[in-house]
Amino acid sequence: AAAAAVVPNTASSHSAGVKPDFIVSSSSGSSSRSSQRGTSAAAAAAGRKKRGRPKKQVSIGDVGYTFRKRFHEGWFTGKVVKIRPGAENDKDRRCRYEDGDEEDLSLGELKIL
Repeated sequence: AAAAAVVPNTASSHSAGVKPDFIVSSSSGSSSRSSQRGTSAAAAAAGRKKRGRPKKQVSIGDVGYTFRKRFHEGWFTGKVVKIRPGAENDKDRRCRYEDGDEEDLSLGELKIL
């Protein structure tokens, strides 16, 4: 299975208020037992699937809900971090993006992302 990681492109001017570009890189690994011979126990365990409880599904707009939104500078991952009942213009979901920026969105706006 291939895993993708988001890596910031440090060449952009983040300090000038511009969000950085992000590059998606992927790495692949084999999880078959035969390819793990001669490796450490920790490396072998890393190749196995985790067992236990499945992750709890978070409903759209609830605290912990993650989403992707496109800005002029590119795509960013955000997460609902707080619900503020009675907020102006129904923008009651405080969202924080991977670069630390925050934005208030309505439940309707989150549903179309």
